[in-house]
Amino acid sequence: MTTLLDGFIPYKAEDAERYKQLGCWANLTFGDILDRAADRYPNREAFVDSESRLTYAQARDMANRLALGLMNLGINPTDRALVQVPNWNEFVYSYFALQKIGAVNVLLIDRYREYEIKHLIQLTGATSWVVPEKYGKTDYLPIVGDVLKEHPQVKNVILVRGREHEPYFSLEKLLADDELTGENLARVAQTHLRQCQKNNPVKTAYYDSSMEAWHHIFPLSNALVAPH
Repeated sequence: MTTLLDGFIPYKAEDAERYKQLGCWANLTFGDILDRAADRYPNREAFVDSESRLTYAQARDMANRLALGLMNLGINPTDRALVQVPNWNEFVYSYFALQKIGAVNVLLIDRYREYEIKHLIQLTGATSWVVPEKYGKTDYLPIVGDVLKEHPQVKNVILVRGREHEPYFSLEKLLADDELTGENLARVAQTHLRQCQKNNPVKTAYYDSSMEAWHHIFPLSNALVAPH
């Protein structure tokens, strides 16, 4: 079994088989979960913030559109991407888009500033960063500029709910650049399939800065698919 991050200890084969037999592991990725919910409940409202309301089908379409944009930027499977988006619907499709293309989400809270962000880039080797241009009273552009002076390897900065600022990318423009044609959806599906074949069962992870340790999130079960 292939692990995504150095230092992960694979589950014992007998334990993995037992979890599958018990139905605890369904061998579904987070992208699979969203797709399955959208197939079953396409018109059911799923995500709500102060600016928009999304059904499951709309959330899947946004995630697929963004996945195409991220692939066009050259973000590859196992690449680390910082996701520092507040409780907005953009977090939903940023997270799922990265999952669909096999990148590793590194989740940051909106209160993190230069010190914490630089530390996490150094620890994870992140090369992309999804971040608002502004949230509340915080203007993130000076923070981004300061971080990149020390970490120029973060080559893809994707601004959310902002104007276009060279050399950064606009999440809204990435969403608008690609149509959900059969050919484009096949590109996303093929990338996703390769990741499922390489990593079985598929896991995701988050970094606990207080403990300086990575934590597993177990593969999902069917019980998490159907919304109430």
